Amino acid sequence: MVINDKQFSYINQPKVNNNCIRIFHQNIRSLRNKTNELLSHMFPNLLHVICLTEHHLQAQEVGFISLDNYTIGANYCRTNSQGGGSMIYLLHGLKFTNVDLKDLCKEKDIEVCAVKINVDSKIMYVVTIYRAPSGDFACFLSRLDNVLKFLCSSSTCLILCGDLNVNYLGENDHKSQLSNLLLMYNLQGIIDFPTRISRSTASAIDNFIIDTSQFDDYSVNPLTNDLSDHDSQILTLKIPPLKQRESIKLIRKIDESTINNFFYQLSYESWENVFNNNYVDLMFNSFLNTFLKIFHSSFPFKRIKSNINRSNWITRGIRISCKHKRDLFLLLRNNINPTLKLYYKHYCRILRKVIKEAKRRTLEAKILKSKNKPKTTWTVINELLGKQHSSQDIEKLTIHGRLITNQRSIAEEFNKYFSSVIDNLNNGSQINSRQGNVHTRNYLKLSGQSLCFQIFLHY
Repeated sequence: MVINDKQFSYINQPKVNNNCIRIFHQNIRSLRNKTNELLSHMFPNLLHVICLTEHHLQAQEVGFISLDNYTIGANYCRTNSQGGGSMIYLLHGLKFTNVDLKDLCKEKDIEVCAVKINVDSKIMYVVTIYRAPSGDFACFLSRLDNVLKFLCSSSTCLILCGDLNVNYLGENDHKSQLSNLLLMYNLQGIIDFPTRISRSTASAIDNFIIDTSQFDDYSVNPLTNDLSDHDSQILTLKIPPLKQRESIKLIRKIDESTINNFFYQLSYESWENVFNNNYVDLMFNSFLNTFLKIFHSSFPFKRIKSNINRSNWITRGIRISCKHKRDLFLLLRNNINPTLKLYYKHYCRILRKVIKEAKRRTLEAKILKSKNKPKTTWTVINELLGKQHSSQDIEKLTIHGRLITNQRSIAEEFNKYFSSVIDNLNNGSQINSRQGNVHTRNYLKLSGQSLCFQIFLHY
């Protein structure tokens, strides 16, 4: 396929509807090499929360799998076996807090992660769960009960989603047991359409679970994106306007005009206050004060609001091709024609190459057009690696066995620690000096065939 630069003209800007909250879930069956196409199927209507199960990632891989405009809010990865896992992405600017549920997880039985989002006067918990078909169902119910006890209260809204491997299209024992447990917390599954379809079977083993009495208006719809053998689901909740944290940063206005003004002011400075002093320290302080006064006046701060990433590489042609690929997938789902299957696979390979090339050219053009190419290059690298400023709050802190949840008390404890850490380190070094020479090899420990540094803080 020949790629023409004219194909990469930008058509639509991404849109976010803050009068409702839209939550996406899919059993993605490995997230590797699927992020760009996943975004292409959603564009231009960005979703607030993306929940994925069976991402198949290891813990060390998670930080290198990024979605444009999204931040990883929570995740669970297996350590003793491959596959599985759960993950939650949140739209940039959405204020959230990670909820630690790792103690309630057990591989294959229940793999769960959660985030807390502040919505109006309510606290909303979004929980993503994966249960393997081979998992212990009794253990799943027991641990799910503990999760619900931990999160449920009169002031919270709870939204559970995931692949539970419990078919809600027919009556069965697992569905009855799960429904009875959920009813204890006034929760119920709301998916009534197939989420996994093959030529001979259809089942609803993926679900959204909510308290329907808490929402006046909600809807849930399927979305076929042919990235997995599970169709995705989108839950739309009508809520008061959703407040997002504006990403504002302060930068100095540095350009040719301000630089010339800086040099001009320096050239007319007499520096009399500097040379009138006889002491070096006073001379330096006087020089620094004068220099900084001129610097701050020449390069004032300006507030910059970070906009949503326009994702220029998602062109109209790519969106049309993604739609055509979905149509081929639905046609192939009920067709065993080998020629059609070969054509579909060939089309998928070409589309992946086009998406990869479109993104490469967009990022390359961004760097070439930049006036500060090294800075722009590192910005692009960090975006691709998913390195974003975290918007999480510290919800609780345990100090000497005492749990602190008050935000002011947490801030005071941090202040107390950092204001005294130097004195504690100095006291520790004095004790060590009295005990004799301390060698760095004492802090090395042989573990297998690797050396691990162990740093001990003495209080």
